[in-house]
Amino acid sequence: MNQTRSVQFLGRTYPIWTVALAFIGLGLLAYAPYFFSGFSADDFIFINMLEGATPYNPWLGFWAVPVDQYQGFTQLWWVANAPVGAFLRPIASWTLSALYWAFGRNAAPFHITSVIIHSLGAFTAFLLLRRLSDRDLPALLAALLFLICEDHGMTVAWIATITDLLCVLFLNLAFLCHITARQERKPWLFALSLPLFLIAFASKETAAIYPVIVGVYELFFADRLAGEGNGISLLTRIKLVFKSWWAWAIPLAVFAVYMAFYRSFFPPISTMMYIDPFSQPGRYLATAIPNIPVMFFALLSQFLPSIVFMVPGSQYSAAALGVILIALLIWALLPYRREPAIWFSLAIFFLALLPGLAADIGERLLYYPSVFGLFLVAWLILQTPKLRLRYMPDTPPGVRTLAPLWGWYLIISALILPVVLLFVYPWMWIPSMGWPEDTVLDSLPYIDEDIHEHVIYLNTNSSFNTFYLPDIYRYHRDEYVDLRVLSSFNGRVQSRSESPNMLTLRTDDLGWLSNMFARVIRTDPDFAVGDAYDTELFTATIMQVTPGQGDVLEVHFIFNIPLDDSSMMFIYWDGENYQRWQPTSEWQLLNSTIDPFSF
Repeated sequence: MNQTRSVQFLGRTYPIWTVALAFIGLGLLAYAPYFFSGFSADDFIFINMLEGATPYNPWLGFWAVPVDQYQGFTQLWWVANAPVGAFLRPIASWTLSALYWAFGRNAAPFHITSVIIHSLGAFTAFLLLRRLSDRDLPALLAALLFLICEDHGMTVAWIATITDLLCVLFLNLAFLCHITARQERKPWLFALSLPLFLIAFASKETAAIYPVIVGVYELFFADRLAGEGNGISLLTRIKLVFKSWWAWAIPLAVFAVYMAFYRSFFPPISTMMYIDPFSQPGRYLATAIPNIPVMFFALLSQFLPSIVFMVPGSQYSAAALGVILIALLIWALLPYRREPAIWFSLAIFFLALLPGLAADIGERLLYYPSVFGLFLVAWLILQTPKLRLRYMPDTPPGVRTLAPLWGWYLIISALILPVVLLFVYPWMWIPSMGWPEDTVLDSLPYIDEDIHEHVIYLNTNSSFNTFYLPDIYRYHRDEYVDLRVLSSFNGRVQSRSESPNMLTLRTDDLGWLSNMFARVIRTDPDFAVGDAYDTELFTATIMQVTPGQGDVLEVHFIFNIPLDDSSMMFIYWDGENYQRWQPTSEWQLLNSTIDPFSF
């Protein structure tokens, strides 16, 4: 490997600090379209906390507020048993707090900070991967692909997901310190890796996989760490791992102590969206196993994993294609069986997916695993005949047809990444993330025209509006209002008033209470006709459910006051705009069309 303070690239040597600056510069260029996209969704919740509207402990951070105390959750009607639990993510909370104290409601510095953190995460990925592989070029290419990957667009551009960015940056640093300490016999770096791991854990819980990564590293590289020759048996390898027990046992002990502290103060969140693997291992495995090949398919193509929950039934075809790609990839990599960095990266890609698969899949779940997954992509790109002969002549030639085919396919895919990130993804992501705020802004003329104690949305244009509207309204009007959402999903809804106090909603489409956002606070998997949910304003009674009982099709809402009372105002989405609803005894189709690209 070249000197750690320089990089060999295209026959020239560059100081390592110039590489870091290049990553930051490229990152700022690639994500420039997002700088002025403003705040979105959870961001408004945190701003309201910082402005004193919602109490929170500044030392523990925003995410430590129990889920049953969020304004948007408490005003939803379908919560029979309120979920409990919270997250301990003070590092991310302190970072956002510092930015707010410095820049207030100007969102651009928040976005720029996120991009810089992401760029540093990509740069540290380069340092980490070249330590693992002893090669500059595949590590550099993998890190560049990580920097411009379109799957990271939402993670980098959504301010609230700074949790993922900080977690990956400090996980990379922790693991880099561990590898360097083991290779160069520097105990102080090993000691430094432990607080860096805790900082990553205090940014997001996906860092829990770190002790496993360390253990797998010790197993895959046991021969090199012990100075043994290549080709040792598995039994000898295991013996070497136990001989150096402290290298993996100490990180594991740090994790156990931190997890015990975490669990003693913050019970795990377990809802229809979040699964606790420890208390619900069967449900977790049933969710995680079919989604692993889906994520592999997303790594090796332009497929967005969030399509799985936006398009019901697509999971099975995506998983099948993922299984095929896994088999073909392993076949193409077989000639490189003496390259431990290859097989280590493959193993860690799978393992790093596991913490995130406790929730519904999406692009965010690829963020940390792709650090290692993209190393495989970069390796195969460099195995195309001309590139291999020029830049990696000392590697085995691989399967003569399959490896070059993989390489050319991945080159084309890699060239698409920056185009999608710069010219396609922003115009998809930014408008969709703005739906909740647009809903409130479109409704303000109706809400402001008179004093209303209660604002009720009969339907919205997307499930993304489910629980963000109260906090967005507070952000724009500096006060909370009793704002309730009766249905929020991408479906056609009919309404009528059956009596002066009763409103009925019905639909023939799926997704009313089975969509991802409605399930965030659900704890019961099934509904039954006659189930009643009491709120301070009305009682909701389920009148019709889907055959599998996982969703509702018709609900009666009996209000404590007449529907035409001046203290209440009803709003609905007509397919193009938000309108004020007037009670009528005839069935009214609120929105005759749905958006095929909504969710």
